[in-house]
Amino acid sequence: MNASPRPERILLGAVSLLLAMMLWLQVAVTETPNLQREVSVPLEVRNLGNDLLPVDAPPRVAVLFEGPQRDLDAISAEQWTAFVDATGVSAGSRELEVKASGPVTARLLYRTRQRVIKIDFDPVSRVERPVTVETRGRRPEDLRYDGAAVMPDQVMITGPATVMRDVRAVRASLDLSRIRPGVSYNVPVEILGPNNRPIPQARAEPASVTVFPAVAAAPATGSVLITPIWRGSPALGFRVTGYEFRPNQVMLTGEAEALAALRIVETQPINLAGLRQNTTIAVPLRVPSGLRQRTAGPVMVTVRIAPSPAPPAATVVPPTPAPTTLRPDPDRVDNPLEGGP
Repeated sequence: MNASPRPERILLGAVSLLLAMMLWLQVAVTETPNLQREVSVPLEVRNLGNDLLPVDAPPRVAVLFEGPQRDLDAISAEQWTAFVDATGVSAGSRELEVKASGPVTARLLYRTRQRVIKIDFDPVSRVERPVTVETRGRRPEDLRYDGAAVMPDQVMITGPATVMRDVRAVRASLDLSRIRPGVSYNVPVEILGPNNRPIPQARAEPASVTVFPAVAAAPATGSVLITPIWRGSPALGFRVTGYEFRPNQVMLTGEAEALAALRIVETQPINLAGLRQNTTIAVPLRVPSGLRQRTAGPVMVTVRIAPSPAPPAATVVPPTPAPTTLRPDPDRVDNPLEGGP
């Protein structure tokens, strides 16, 4: 029958196993040292009074993390925030300590790259400004855009006093490629400074407006020839030898039925009275109701004038004399037989 192991042997085995585990851990730690990772996180200004606003606080700061690779890979920038505590600060330039907060593990160390940052604080300024609609993109060919209304048409702008002096306009951008009849659009507003550059430190209330574009079906378009209407005559001895329009046809747009029924467009009467030489005249057109010119304004007509040709010389023909009728002399008696008196 086998004897039971002695207690000394059991203890020695346990000590050996413990030493082996400690040695393995030491080797593992030596082979996988702590690594570093830098993450950009948003910066908040906390506990700031309602009468002050930061002017030049950076929107994000860098946080340095140190720890095992697995923990570093698990860091999510969205779960971390850097902040400064502005309790009791007054207007002016102030240096504040930067801290970070987020989900922490026992093996993870962290600190902000900048321990202290300098921020300028300004008194709050408010001003009401109108909203202008600016278009971009290309409208569909089958639609017509006739401007847009916006609601509300004014917004309240809030920002640091030094920044508010640079506000030039408040803009709502409308993408014409998306417009449709009867559809309105919720559009964020932009606060613009010099050179139409956005001012990120200023805020609008409300932050977006509703734009109501005036959209309708595009009118029919077509090209129609021009025909002249004359009035008067050139000077005596002169005549019209020809004319020329520039352009000789006009682009009209409007109601499809009216355009389809039109073959020519007449001019307003062109006055020729007294003309002695070639003349160029600006002539308005008689555009029918329901149509309009794509390019407004008169057309140019050049009238060519030349002297009238002289009439051919007339040929004088002498009158034909009337035939003579001999009458017998009653006092004379001829002797037809003798042939003489």
